[in-house]
Amino acid sequence: MCCSERNELPGSLKSLHELTRRFSTLAIIGTEKATGKTEVLRKLIRIACARGRRIGVTSLGTEGEQQESTATPQRLAVCEGVLFATLEGLFRSTKTLSELLHLSSFSTAIGKIVVARALASGELMLSGPVSSSQIHEIIKVFRDAGAEQIILDGYAARTTHAVPSIADGIILATGAALSGYIDELVERTLDVICLVSLKEVHESLKQDLVDLEQGVWVIERGRVKKIEKKTILSLSADYLEEGDIIYSTGAVGESFVRSILDKDLQSGLTIVVRDFTRLFVSSRTLSSFLERGGSVKVIDKATLAAVTVNPVSGTGSVTDSRAFIEALSAKTDIPVIDVCMENSP
Repeated sequence: MCCSERNELPGSLKSLHELTRRFSTLAIIGTEKATGKTEVLRKLIRIACARGRRIGVTSLGTEGEQQESTATPQRLAVCEGVLFATLEGLFRSTKTLSELLHLSSFSTAIGKIVVARALASGELMLSGPVSSSQIHEIIKVFRDAGAEQIILDGYAARTTHAVPSIADGIILATGAALSGYIDELVERTLDVICLVSLKEVHESLKQDLVDLEQGVWVIERGRVKKIEKKTILSLSADYLEEGDIIYSTGAVGESFVRSILDKDLQSGLTIVVRDFTRLFVSSRTLSSFLERGGSVKVIDKATLAAVTVNPVSGTGSVTDSRAFIEALSAKTDIPVIDVCMENSP
């Protein structure tokens, strides 16, 4: 998939240090498991501690996920003053002296979430909220407790925490776990960059769509009408004509976009979704749609702050991170950072 425009982040950003000054809520997402999300989180915590900056940190829980070794929360070193959210059971078992601030109004499948403040340096295990409403509650508690910045780590391919209504900046972690071949790693990372960086609809159209009730809507010659289907997953391209704009308040999946390609209707057709997390389409299908004249826009645009690279895969193979950074930087203006090569704060 190719970006039609280069995504620009104003100003120079050469390290994760600068992210702590630019964004109030950072979401960490990955292109694949073991691409270094946890190391990014560790680095951001160390930077905040070195600067005496109060932060709130949590990691999306594993509710509903198959319990694998990769789902086990990892230990994170924190300093005095760090605010954190984790499962009540994990909080009770921690040896780090902490002050309980809040017990969540909701329960996950494996318990309530505790928000606390570390009263001394130590190690924590984080497994926090799952849904958007849960994340919003935890963020409010962090803010009320004085957090200057909030850092949200995702689990596996989850992006719930990265929606623009939650995070004003996103860090995308990629690396050798995705591919050991630099050319393939660049292209597959670009696919995710382009997805996260989908452009906003024109402001006038945004105003027409933003308050529509849940469902599927088609804009024909300036007229907005609701399709008698609850979700786009059950919608056929038979309803569409070239030049239409179709807006789904829910998810847009692979089968729908493929049906558009099969009927050769994509020329001049625009698909609009709330944000990039609502689009579940393979890069190959999406590329075909865009290359044949289709367009995909969002109501709420995300801000991709940086791409980080983990040059070591889970099997121990190592990718030349400098070569990858140079190759990816030639195709995007998003800052690309090897966290492992950064100096300690």
